[in-house]
Amino acid sequence: MRDSKSAAKALPNPDMTFAKHTASDESIGLTELDEPCGICEFPQGNYAGEQHANPFHIGKVYTIEGWRYWLIAWPAAMFIRLYYATLRIKMDTKDEQALRDNSRPIVGIVWHNRSFVTPLIMRLARVKEKTVSLISPSKAAAWEVAIFKALDLPSVRGSSNRRSIQAVRDMLKISKNGDDIFIAPDGPSGPLYDFKRGAAATARMSGSRILLVGAECRSAWRANTWDRHLFPLPFAKLRLKAIMLENEDVFDGKRSDDEACELLSRKLRSINDDFTD
Repeated sequence: MRDSKSAAKALPNPDMTFAKHTASDESIGLTELDEPCGICEFPQGNYAGEQHANPFHIGKVYTIEGWRYWLIAWPAAMFIRLYYATLRIKMDTKDEQALRDNSRPIVGIVWHNRSFVTPLIMRLARVKEKTVSLISPSKAAAWEVAIFKALDLPSVRGSSNRRSIQAVRDMLKISKNGDDIFIAPDGPSGPLYDFKRGAAATARMSGSRILLVGAECRSAWRANTWDRHLFPLPFAKLRLKAIMLENEDVFDGKRSDDEACELLSRKLRSINDDFTD
C-alpha cells in the first residue's frame, strides 16, 4: 500500500498540465501564463456560489449536442435572427467605421450584460466566421455556445474559475492567426462593470488593436440578474458605439495592467449608458 500511495503522489496532477509551455508558446508570448498571479485575477470563489477558482483546473466542459441542439438551440437561433431583424440599428459614422474596420484583427471588449446583442454586432460588422467569443464552460453557458454555433459564431470555453489558462492560450493563438476575439471583462459572474485584469492582460499579450463596443437602448427589459442583462424590446432602437484603440497606446510600457483596466473600464462605461437617471 505504501508503494501505491507513493506512486500516486509521484504522478503529475492532470489539472496542472497547462503550466507547461512549448517553443511555439514562446513565439506568441504565452510563457507569462506559467505564473497566473501576474496575469489574471482569480478570486477565491465567485459570485455564483462556486467554491474555489483555480486557473489550471480543467473540469467538465458542458456541450449541447444531438436532438437538444437541433430541436432547441438551432430553432432558438433562428428565432433570434428574426428578432435581430426587428431592431432599428443606429450608428454614428465614426462608430460604424471602427466597428467595420476589418483591416487587422482586434480584441473586442463588451460588458457581460450586452452579451445578448453581441452576436448581432459580430454578424453585422465583423467577419463572423473569424470572430471568436470567450464563453464559460458551465452547463448554463453551453446553451449560449450552441446558439452561437447555430449563428455561425465560433467560441472558446473558459472562465476565471475553470480552464482560464488554456482559454487564454487558445485566444492568443487565434489572435495570432489573424482572427478577432471577444471578451466580457466582468464575466462570467461579476461584479458588474468590474474590469478584470485577465481581460487587459489578454489584450496586451495579443498585440492586436482593442475595440471597445457599446450598446444602448432605452426600450429594453433588464433581467433580474447580477449584471441586469439588457434585452432590447422588438422594434426598439439600438444604438451601437465603438472606440478603436491601438495596443501600444494602451500598453505603452509605463502603464500597469491595473492602470490599463481603469483606462479601458472608463472608456467602455462612456459608451454604455444604462439610462438609470
